Amino acid sequence: MEEKNKNYIQVGINFANLVKSTLGPKGMNKMVVSDKDSKHLVVLTNDGATILKNVKTDNPITELFKNLAVGQEEASGDGTTTASILAGQLLENALTLLEKGVHQTTIINGYNIAMIEAINYLNQVKEKAPTEKIIKTSFGSKIPKELSEKLTNLLKDLSKEELNLLRIFKRPNSNPLNTKIIDGFAFEGYTINDRMKSEADGKIAVLDFRANMDNTKIQVDKAEEWEKANKVDREYRRKIVNKLKELNVKCVFISDTNPEFEAYLTEGGITGIVVYKRETLDNICYSTGAIAISSPDDLKDEHIGKGKVKYIKPKQIYIEGKGKTLVLCGSTLQTLDESERALDDVINLLLKNDEYCVLGAGSIEVELSLHLTEFAKKVGGKEQIAIEKFAEALEIIPLAIAENAGLDAVEILTALKTLHSKGQRMGVDIVKKISSPRERGIFEPVIMKINAVSSATNVANLILKLDEVLIGDDKRDNSKL
Repeated sequence: MEEKNKNYIQVGINFANLVKSTLGPKGMNKMVVSDKDSKHLVVLTNDGATILKNVKTDNPITELFKNLAVGQEEASGDGTTTASILAGQLLENALTLLEKGVHQTTIINGYNIAMIEAINYLNQVKEKAPTEKIIKTSFGSKIPKELSEKLTNLLKDLSKEELNLLRIFKRPNSNPLNTKIIDGFAFEGYTINDRMKSEADGKIAVLDFRANMDNTKIQVDKAEEWEKANKVDREYRRKIVNKLKELNVKCVFISDTNPEFEAYLTEGGITGIVVYKRETLDNICYSTGAIAISSPDDLKDEHIGKGKVKYIKPKQIYIEGKGKTLVLCGSTLQTLDESERALDDVINLLLKNDEYCVLGAGSIEVELSLHLTEFAKKVGGKEQIAIEKFAEALEIIPLAIAENAGLDAVEILTALKTLHSKGQRMGVDIVKKISSPRERGIFEPVIMKINAVSSATNVANLILKLDEVLIGDDKRDNSKL
């Protein structure tokens, strides 16, 4: 095999190793620093998908791993770190075979056979597990234990429809244990001024049009004409407020404002809140049943919603209404961002997976490794050695979990294999070294493991099959080919 081909493989191994130290309950964090839109951004996380997607690279080999991260997250919501580490180890094991003269095609064939058998075995040993245990396992070490338990209790009884529509509102400088789910919508915003009522209960309007008339086409030659135009402009705003009062609107959310319009709203006893994000406007409409009005002429009762609005300084807006929002509390924005990433993983996991699981803590990987080792003997031929290397690669998961916890990884793996060969399905325990994942309630969705094995194998095989990297001509017109 040519030296350049080995270099491609080594690049993949090195990139996969970036997230190896983040695996398990004692996984380390990575700090990704970047300059985006002239802003210095810092991401502190141990989430594999976040790390791989944000780290800067211009190598086409590493782009395959970035695509793996995206694909694994979209397919099953979690398991990116496992898939990346496994892909890297498959490449490392393949490299040892290549140096012994085994051809890439033989390795690829063996890996494919092993992947299919692994997926079949996972489907055979899967079992049902309580949602609560899946959530706790997914949170793992990503967030503090107290917050993990709090969020688990909040999420475990939500339906898939509620999870899909669940919105997240982050509250910095607050106690994480105050995290809660409210009926309605919460977001960051302000009332127009402090003289307005901080609470409003009743009809709600959402105005998605200019608070000023469009004066760009008005041409004036005299001061009197300008004054007349200003008067029409003032009447335009007052007419809007009078219509709101006529409809008995108690609170109005607006996407555009000015001091004069604010004054009219205050005089009318209407609470006004400015909203700039389109997503926020849509969520307000969903929670209140209001329809965003694009013209003052559309101010009609059928477009008005209902709800209870509460403003808490410095910038919290709560709407009691349809839907649910998880108010995520934390001390700093950095910890809240990491908690939100962990929460997104759990929600995606629950949405994209069924209730079938396998034992976690590296237990299923050891079980798979032993099964594939025996399976390889039945296959025989040139592919046998590749299947055995595939089985060996799976052991990187319990090894990494143990190593990241500061344990003797080789000793633990040896003990695990001995116990599994006797029918005892044990896993890595950072306190006891080895214990039963079932008794600890550590379960992982089987579909996540299937996707991880499949995507890791596919990425490894793509790189193994790579003969040469060619630089394309950006100026070439491919439409004529």
